[in-house]
Amino acid sequence: MYNLNTTSRTARFYSWLWSTEVSDFKSMCPYFWRYIASIIFLPVILLGKLILHLVIIFVTSNTLDNVITSFENSRVPKICSNIIETKMWYNIGKLLKWLFVGLIGSCVIWILYIVIPLIFEYPLETLAVIGALTIFVLLIIGTVALLIETDISKYISKPFVFIGARISDLYNNICPLITWEDNNTDN
Repeated sequence: MYNLNTTSRTARFYSWLWSTEVSDFKSMCPYFWRYIASIIFLPVILLGKLILHLVIIFVTSNTLDNVITSFENSRVPKICSNIIETKMWYNIGKLLKWLFVGLIGSCVIWILYIVIPLIFEYPLETLAVIGALTIFVLLIIGTVALLIETDISKYISKPFVFIGARISDLYNNICPLITWEDNNTDN
């Protein structure tokens, strides 16, 4: 059994980082591993807290109201509505669609340009590679169809649920317990 202090630097840091009470932890394993994960991901967590803090300051200040008012009074909304109402986006979509079709077509032609001479030069090896790629693509398509058509996720998740239950049993039965004290000394 561990006797930990709720006012220690480490406990106060964890409470500040996750906005939780450390005294909620009753065993050492979850507290220890979450603390380790917090240290590993500390730069990402601190960046997220900074962005959240800046967003809260920006939203609660009056500058957001001034930005919205000046945007509504400018000519930008009228220009945006004219662009949205035209068929420009429809034409851009058609252009991108045909560019995509042309790209796929040129890739197919390029692959055929490479594969056809290989068939005459190395017929057995080339056909073996084409067959392997065909089987691979069909396996991917079949797996996706199987996952979409059936509820196979309950069968796939069973081993993970079992492992999670065993880890939970480990944490609850084997990990040392924590007794939290409220001393004012810094550890």
